[in-house]
Amino acid sequence: MDALRLLQQDHEQARALMQRIKDEVGQTDSSARLRLFRELKDALLLHAHLEEQHVYPIFQQSELTRDSARQALEDHRTMRALVDELDAMPLAGFQWVAKLNELYETATRHMTMEEVDVLNQASEVLTGEELEELGTMLDVTKKELQVGTDMKAVESNEPSPSPPLDSGGSPKSFTDETSTSGIPDPKTHPRQYKEAMKTYDTPDGNTK
Repeated sequence: MDALRLLQQDHEQARALMQRIKDEVGQTDSSARLRLFRELKDALLLHAHLEEQHVYPIFQQSELTRDSARQALEDHRTMRALVDELDAMPLAGFQWVAKLNELYETATRHMTMEEVDVLNQASEVLTGEELEELGTMLDVTKKELQVGTDMKAVESNEPSPSPPLDSGGSPKSFTDETSTSGIPDPKTHPRQYKEAMKTYDTPDGNTK
């Protein structure tokens, strides 16, 4: 599946879940709202994890999308904090509803910005084949995390650091027969690809 379509589907799912939660506000029985919020929490955190590990390290390499990618990572931090606050608050009361509205506004703005400023530029950064390969990687990783991994590992994940910079302050590029994204093709240059991806270390010491 094309990476853009997969990410767009995640956005559509999140928007639908947030609207369903808002529709449940005011109901005497809060069990449905709690169930939907937990589903939304897992969806948002998993989506952010995938983007931070596999998508934004690529878009931070391009001048076209670098600033928007950095802003998106900041948005992820904000949304994580809002989700944590909601998770710790009782569902009854206007404070929870007010915080939900804040998350709704932040997430909606973020997804719109991402679609307009990042995903719309993807064809200038990646080839069609690379988008398909990225989509396959995202789909496989997503299913593995959903089925075989405790979501705590995703919840505790912090955004990946920015790519390493050269002496001029620009992200380093990989010059050994790289793809248009600046990262070697994993099929034709597997060794260079593995070495390149090692530059994006996660805070817990793991590499993508």
